Parts: sequence; structure tokens; C-alpha cells
Amino acid sequence: MQIDYYEPIVSIQDGTEYDPDSSPEAWKSYKKYYANWKDLYEYDIDMLRYYVSLYGKKKPVAVKDYTYVDTLSKKSNRLVALKKNTKMKEFKGKTYIRPALRMSGETDFDFKEDSKNKWRSKYDKFLKIIMSNKKEDEKARQIETLKYCKSMHHTILNFSLMQSLGNLQGLKSRGNGDWLDRFDTFISMLDEYYSTNENEKANLGITINAGVNINGLQGHLDLFDDIFDYCEKVYFIKEEDFVLRIIEEGKQKIEDADDVERYMKLAIDYWKMKLKVFKEMDAK
Repeated sequence: MQIDYYEPIVSIQDGTEYDPDSSPEAWKSYKKYYANWKDLYEYDIDMLRYYVSLYGKKKPVAVKDYTYVDTLSKKSNRLVALKKNTKMKEFKGKTYIRPALRMSGETDFDFKEDSKNKWRSKYDKFLKIIMSNKKEDEKARQIETLKYCKSMHHTILNFSLMQSLGNLQGLKSRGNGDWLDRFDTFISMLDEYYSTNENEKANLGITINAGVNINGLQGHLDLFDDIFDYCEKVYFIKEEDFVLRIIEEGKQKIEDADDVERYMKLAIDYWKMKLKVFKEMDAK
């Protein structure tokens, strides 16, 4: 089970706090492993930006139509790659940005422990379910597996690029209403999108969730032929059977310890698969 090939990416880098999945260190890996994804060439990955929202904040009249600014935030920072030719404006030493297609990092399987906000901690939610297991030997094994999954949370094997316009991150976080930020449920939702007729896609959760940015999001999603093409280019999953397994598991609920164990096994198999692909790339 143990995977030691990649160390966790830390939050503090060069004195600045980042969300690890969209940090300078993560982007070094994205540039390397996504080098063959031609659609990514449309994004300026060599000039990464901070993308801080100005909604609800007072702005200079000269940039009143620009709703984001390229500046450090007091909270954890995220670096994004903007679509080339995005409308920007320089004003008093800062770069202001219009809403734009942009790629950023996303954590695939969420096993993070948040000691300050237990209600947000997926680790604690899964642990609570496991603790209900009355079979002590199984419980002990499942707890150790959960601890291992937590250790993998901030590694590059658990990070991927995602389109930020259209709030796919929010859709993934909410899932089917369990708020477990499930990777498998998100893939199931994407599969539903690709399996639905064009005239019916407007009624899907994935498109309703995008709001006014629906056209931009659909333009991005339609770059892929189907769910298999998406999973191969974004998640490096080449085996269709594994994609189908993710889709089917994403439709199932997580209610008891066996469900958590099934989900953890899926995550570990995914990391092993991704590790194999990355090792092959590293060897070239």
C-alpha cells in the first residue's frame, strides 16, 4: 500500500502561504506532467497569476469593470493560468482581470484533517463513520488506512488541474449533497454531462451550478470527446474499466465503514495508477 515516491507539498513556500494544490511547487509538476495536453497551450502557464475576487469591495472607477486582481491575499493564495488574451488592465501598479477561463490545481480525493474546523474536516467525517464499526479488527485496519490516505492528501499524486470558471470545484465539494468532496461522484457527474443530449444539458446540476458562466464552462468541457478522453487527459487514467469503476462507485452512498473502506481503496488504486504513469514520464 505504501507509496513513497512523492513527498507532501507544504503550504508555506518562499515565505508565502499557498493552497498546496495551486502553489509554485505544484505548478512545477503540472508543467511537467501535462506537457502533452495540447489544449493547455491556450493558457499562459509561464505567467501564473493570483486571482483575488473584488466582489463587494470598493474599486477605482478606472477598473470598475474588472472583478479580480493579481495580488497576494491575506489567506492562502492560489496561482492560476489564465486563458491567453484574457482582458486585463494595469492601474497604479496592479493588474486587474476580467472573469476568465483559468486553470488551477484541485485536490482529487479529500482526506484532509482540519483541527480548527471539524465540520469541514473530511478526515474526521470518515473517522466518525469508521468508529461505528463494531468489528474491532476491521476498525483498526480501516483507521490505519485512513491515516495513510490523509498522508497522501497533499501529494502531487492527489493533485490535478481543473477549470475554475463555472465552479467545478464547488460542484465536486457538494457532490450529491453529502459535502464529502468526492472524486468518484464528480466523475459520475461529468459522465452524466457527456452522456446527455445537447438540448437537455441545461438541466443538469453541472451546468446549473455554473450560472452565468455556463457557456465558458461548456466550451471547455466540449474540448473532450467523452468521459474517457477527459479522464485520460486530466487524470492520466488510460484504462476504461477503471473509469467505469469510478463512475459506478460515485453513484453509491458513503454511510458505513465498509463504504469508507471501498472509497479509500479506490483512492489508493488511483494513486498507484498515477504513480506508474508519472514514473514512466520521469524515466524519459
